[in-house]
Amino acid sequence: MKHETDSPSTGSRPFNGAGLGDKPSVSALGLDPLVAETERHVLICALRQHPSWTLGELLDYLAQGGERAETLRAVRLEELISQEGVVVAGIRAHNKGLVQERLEAARQATGELFDDFVREVLDEAMSDPEVEHGWIDGRFLRDQVGGPRWKLQASLTRLVDAGQVERKGKTSSTRYRRRLS
Repeated sequence: MKHETDSPSTGSRPFNGAGLGDKPSVSALGLDPLVAETERHVLICALRQHPSWTLGELLDYLAQGGERAETLRAVRLEELISQEGVVVAGIRAHNKGLVQERLEAARQATGELFDDFVREVLDEAMSDPEVEHGWIDGRFLRDQVGGPRWKLQASLTRLVDAGQVERKGKTSSTRYRRRLS
């Protein structure tokens, strides 16, 4: 039986990478700790972007031995609530505390009240120099106001029908912005 350490040519000698241009191995480059730290950072960002998840749901994930369970077990609560380095949907949040408050309030809001939160995010996008002409996608909006997709879609339909919001594109390329006066 051939082992992973066997030489590709002979099948009998340990394979040590010699003859491959004498480049250092991935482990020698110190890539493993960088990958682990990046995975941890991405996991923390994902948890922060889903504040409606419960500890019970996370415990169930850990109990089932999910793919990221080992990394999740090492995350400290202080890392989840830290204000440093928070990125929401690729754009640095203006004030992370306000974004968290908005997420919680919008999660409970319905109808016109929820529309107010959507308008607030669209107004912020209009004044953000990183956002091209104020156009943002549904995913960014949802990351900012939370809730199920259908709730955001219903709100955007009401706002477009009322002439308060512009829409361009179709399916995944759809973008929204506040209607310019």
